[in-house]
Amino acid sequence: MTVSVMITFSQNVRVLESGIHSLFATSTDDSLKDNLRQASKQSLALVSICCAYQFVSEYPETEEAYSQFRNALRVFQDELEERGGTLNGGTLCAGLILCTLSILQDLPWTNQLHCMVDLYCIHASLGSSAPMPDAFTNRCLQVIGVMDLPGLVFGRRTSNIGFWKRLREAELASCSGLMGGVETLTGLPRSLLDILAYTKHCEAQRDLWNWHGEMGDSLQAQLWDAWRYAGILYRARAMVKNQDLEGDGLQEESMTGLPSTKYLLWRLIASLDTLRLGLEHPGSKGLLYGNSAFWPYLVARCEFELLRSNPEWKTVLDKLFSMMISSYKPGHIQIAQDMIQEAWERGEVTFDLDEAALSRKIELAAF
Repeated sequence: MTVSVMITFSQNVRVLESGIHSLFATSTDDSLKDNLRQASKQSLALVSICCAYQFVSEYPETEEAYSQFRNALRVFQDELEERGGTLNGGTLCAGLILCTLSILQDLPWTNQLHCMVDLYCIHASLGSSAPMPDAFTNRCLQVIGVMDLPGLVFGRRTSNIGFWKRLREAELASCSGLMGGVETLTGLPRSLLDILAYTKHCEAQRDLWNWHGEMGDSLQAQLWDAWRYAGILYRARAMVKNQDLEGDGLQEESMTGLPSTKYLLWRLIASLDTLRLGLEHPGSKGLLYGNSAFWPYLVARCEFELLRSNPEWKTVLDKLFSMMISSYKPGHIQIAQDMIQEAWERGEVTFDLDEAALSRKIELAAF
């Protein structure tokens, strides 16, 4: 075994044993690790990209990290050509981790989702008469769907594909039917992700508020509630923004019967604080729910006016961010935090993270 192969093997072992834990939000004993081990035996691109991911995570912004990234990209492109458009779970997973590598390096990445969907003609392969792919490949397809969900990427420079909805329609038409349970990347029930995929804001608000929930542990309940409240607040903000842009044009009717923004923000912050306290308990070792707390945190942190009038709420959010950044180390979220803090210190009353990210040409993934 050559030195370079030994290094590659060592890095691959590290990413499968520890580095991978930043890629999903369930627990360290999730079967995803075993799935990746099996898939890596059939995909050199997956091995190469896992190694590059580990290196970029450990040594960010170094020339060697960029070199590893470029090499992994080359191996991935070669494997795509060899596959000839055949859908393979290992290669597909490699492409998704490549997206994550781009996220870590503040590079545009949503165009890569479009390229993967187009390359594999995935929309066509999800027709009602087509067989559903194997479990691991389907898991990867669901990750594409999550990465494409509206609102989860601040500063997005490409249009949404609507992939989650298309995938779920294909599941519903299959012999096995609609898949339930928790999706791995977000740690959220698939039934909740179905609502987050809505394109109409009013319908999304209504169904998020009325969502009956699913069975899980107590900390999962807090995480899921945080996403519900954040989703309602995000959609309300999006509706106001659309109304400002459209003026007197056709506007979506506002949702009635919802609590006030202040109440929703309070419930969101309370859920996040309870989640933080629970994750800090020694008995929660191995739970990765904190990886999924960034989007609801960012939604809450952008409510400047209410946070200025309720400074104790901001203190709670600051504690949460300190815990998340030390435990999960997401560098791209630190960029979002810096933009928010700059606007806060300027004394701004409102803040649009989406516009701020667009102005800096950064696509901030918050899942």
